[in-house]
Parts: sequence; C-alpha cells; structure tokens
Amino acid sequence: MKEHKRIDSEYVIRYQKNPNDLDAFNQIFNFYNHGLYYFSYSYLKNRDDAEEVVQETFIKIVKNIHSLRDPDSFHTWLFKICYSNIMLHYRKEVRYQNMDDVINMNDIQDAKKSQKTVYKEKELLHAVEDTIEELNERFKSVAVLYYLDEMKIAEISKILEIPEGTVKTRLMKVRGMLKERLGEKGISPNAYLSIGFTPLVIQAFQELSKAQEMSAVQSQIILEKVHEVMIPLGMAGTVSGSVATASTSISKKAIISIAAALATTAATYTLLKPTNIIDEIAYFDDPTDKLVEVQVLLNESVDKSDIQVKRDNEVIDVEMSDKRIQFNAEENGTYSIQVKNNSKEIEISNIDRNAPIAELKEYYKDYILLSIDDDIAGINYETSYAEYKGEKYPINDDGKILGSFDTAVKVYLYDNVGNYSEYTITINKG
Repeated sequence: MKEHKRIDSEYVIRYQKNPNDLDAFNQIFNFYNHGLYYFSYSYLKNRDDAEEVVQETFIKIVKNIHSLRDPDSFHTWLFKICYSNIMLHYRKEVRYQNMDDVINMNDIQDAKKSQKTVYKEKELLHAVEDTIEELNERFKSVAVLYYLDEMKIAEISKILEIPEGTVKTRLMKVRGMLKERLGEKGISPNAYLSIGFTPLVIQAFQELSKAQEMSAVQSQIILEKVHEVMIPLGMAGTVSGSVATASTSISKKAIISIAAALATTAATYTLLKPTNIIDEIAYFDDPTDKLVEVQVLLNESVDKSDIQVKRDNEVIDVEMSDKRIQFNAEENGTYSIQVKNNSKEIEISNIDRNAPIAELKEYYKDYILLSIDDDIAGINYETSYAEYKGEKYPINDDGKILGSFDTAVKVYLYDNVGNYSEYTITINKG
C-alpha cells in the first residue's frame, strides 16, 4: 500500500493555535473534502446528503479543534466525526441512488493501449466496480477506508468503533465476494493476477470516487457555509478573498475529461515498478493456509535457463508461458527472482497454517477471560464458540465468555483461513 493520504500536521497545529488562520483551515478543507464526500456518498447514495455530511463534519471540526490533543491523530479523528454524521443521516430513512449522479466510466480510456487491452481491462475493472457498488454499508465502509483512503486496520477499527478482528474479517469477505463475482463473470484468476488484485481494487475505488467527485462549485458552497459559521464564533474575518476554489460550474463531461487525464497516468497499477526485464509481480496477499501463486510479467521473452527463483537458497520450480513466469510460494520468506541480470525480491508473509492458541487468563463470577493468539489470519469470532453443559456461548473479541461456569468449558477456535483448535478450560474455584 502507498503512504497514507494525510495532511501535514503543520496545518492542524496552525489552526489549533489560531482559529482565525483561514489559510490553514482552507488547506485542511481542500485536502479532505473530496475524500469525506465519497466516503459519505458510498453510504448515502445521495449527493445532497453527502454534501450535508461534509459540511456538518467541518463545522464540528471548527467548533471542536481545540479538544484535539494530538495533531498527528487528526486524520482518524476527522473520519470518525464524518462517520458519526453519516450514521445520523443513514438511520433516518432508506436511501436510493440518484441515477443522475452516475457517470459512465466507459468514456475513460488510455490512448497508449490497444483497443483489445483496453477492453479487457475495462471489463475487469467494471466487474470489480459492480461488486463494490453491491456491498452493503458494513463491508463498503471498511473497503473504502482500506483501499481508497489507505488506512491501517487499527485506524479503521477506531473510526468505525469495531474490533480489529472484525475489520480483518470484513476485508476478507470483500475480497472473497470479488473473487466469486469475477468467477461468475467468467474472469479467470490469471486475468486479475496479471495486473495485481489489490491494485485493481484500489483502481476501482479511485474510478468510482472520481465519478462521484464533488464539483468545484459544490466545494465552494460548502466552504462558504462553514466560513459563515466561523464568523459569529469569532473565528474568522470576512469570507471575501479567502476561498481558494473555482467559481465556475464543472459539467459531468468535464469531470470525465479530468478523470480520463488521470487515468492516462494511473491506468495500470503494479506491485513493483518496471525495472528492465521484470515488468510486474502480482500475487494475493490475503492470509491463507494454502500456497501463494506468484505471477511475474516480463517485458520480453526469455529462455527458461535465464530464470532462477530461490527462497533461502532453495531453488523453486517455475512455469513459463510467453512473457509470464509462474511459481508457488509454499512457505513464508524472501523469494529472489532472477531474470538474466535483472533481479527482484518479494516477501511472502501471509501463509498461516498454525491453529489458534487459547488459555485461561482470569475467572470471574459471571464470565471467564481467555488469552487468545493466532499466527497471521486472526481469529474468526463469528464461527468460534465455547460449549458448557451442552449450551453454546459466543466468544467476544476481547477473549471474554459471559456466563457462570464451575466445571470444564470446551473452547472451539477458528481463524480466518479455517485453521482450527479445541481446548478444555478447567475452572478451579478453589
């Protein structure tokens, strides 16, 4: 993943120290307003509501910026406020998508690519976009924050106020749904591995966000309304001359043109940038208890004798077809890929074949607390459970099992890739 998209904390500190610093506030607004708008729109499916949420979010920032203790946490704090506002709107009534808001992304094309290549990539991209649009709000919010805003699991957990394990589980389900839908459309794994599954999802979110991006006029109106709130609070002088956005309307056609220009430079995402012969290296980085298939795309055809793949000095078998190398990573570790005089290393760290571990940490009158650990995939708390005298009890993500127990409790743990363990927890009241 790329470096996280967050503003320099210098502007946050400036605005905290001086609420009259309109330049600092405008920098913050211009940096975040589009991201907050798409995050809101992905839930509400309505432009007016999404704009209202963005406006309400920045008004709360104006009124509460003094309460932020750590300027470096502003990014997470901002999105948490936005999410709270979204939920207030979302729960009022069921929302329906305004079809006038939809922009046809078929008009976006990279002129440097052949028609055949463009068609295949668009077909694949649209299949991913369609699946993303079908996600319900629980899964889409996690996916938007992870793929588009490129946040860490821990940050998403704080914003959505859900456990980190739940974030991981939802992300895995999103990826599973994408793979399943692509398969239903007859798109083989080789097709999406060839350009990298995770970069493809990032591109799909970026295309969707560009299609639903706020116009300069919409942004201008929201900023002016926020400034109007600042004036009676004594936080700003006159608004005149302080708004740094265009004042002319931008049509959907213009938005498409802008998106097309961006697509020219960002049409193909790679996990590793092209270097001589090796063009792209793609593989699934989801936790798995199986081997990981790695695809290496080359810029030219080579003989198999010119290729060598190793893990810790152990030579790995490879398969070749035209300008593609394929091999299976069976264990975690560093894999060195040598093609003639060109070499690259990748780190495989998502293979998890170890069963979860649990032990009794504390015992109380109305619950027991387990210490639970897993290698990589994380515990699936939706499928894990405890059993006591023939009755099943859920296991909370903090390891707590609610109930009064005075004899042995059976604990059944599953991680997110299917590894399983079974424990008998002995309760000793003495």
